Amino acid sequence: MVVSNNVLCEMANNVKLNFYSFGCATVKSSWNGHVKNPQFSRLYYIESGKACVEHNGERIELVHGKWYLLPAGFSFDYSCDKEMKHIFFHITLAGADGIDLLSRFEKPVSEKDNT
Repeated sequence: MVVSNNVLCEMANNVKLNFYSFGCATVKSSWNGHVKNPQFSRLYYIESGKACVEHNGERIELVHGKWYLLPAGFSFDYSCDKEMKHIFFHITLAGADGIDLLSRFEKPVSEKDNT
């Protein structure tokens, strides 16, 4: 049985995914700085090594084998002690109202630790 929901399809057709940049990078200890109120979200997959982001005194380690979403509008400091290789996407996901859906997250999101 196939069910069609035209309203849902129209809403989904109004969602826009934009890629501003993407790639694979290896960063070292010189990779550090501050991002203030970014206009796009960052989606990172850590292939090897580790780095960290800090916001209001909270430190989040970015470790290999995990995905991390740093939402648009989230200001943070970033650093790497040794080396990290990661795949990155700088994106926006705008709804029909033009507002970035990912900016509704107040802090970074990562996959659950299954250990």
